[in-house]
Amino acid sequence: MQKSVIDEIKVLKAQLESKTEEAKAEALQNGREAIDFLRELGIDNDTILKELGFRARSTPKAPKAAKANGRAGPKDEPCAVCNFKTDPAHDGRSHRGQTKKKAFTAEELEEKGLTKV
Repeated sequence: MQKSVIDEIKVLKAQLESKTEEAKAEALQNGREAIDFLRELGIDNDTILKELGFRARSTPKAPKAAKANGRAGPKDEPCAVCNFKTDPAHDGRSHRGQTKKKAFTAEELEEKGLTKV
């Protein structure tokens, strides 16, 4: 009795998958042996990873304008609390000292070195 083409394809696919798994297992074993050898030579894990091209996970970097002082500065928009722009610009974070958030008075603006635009 002849095998159908579909049966032959299934058999070949199973062989391919088993060969792939064998190759993965062999590669992992070779890698483990190489790392063990490097450790015997006194090379630490961090150096091994660095030499293999691995890098530490990094957080997404902020745009260059936002790097000043470690955070983004005020945008060129009116303050959400005051509803007006100032020179130099300020935003809602400038109001964090106020118990009840409200627009700055003329005296407060002068004290902070701000002028209405």
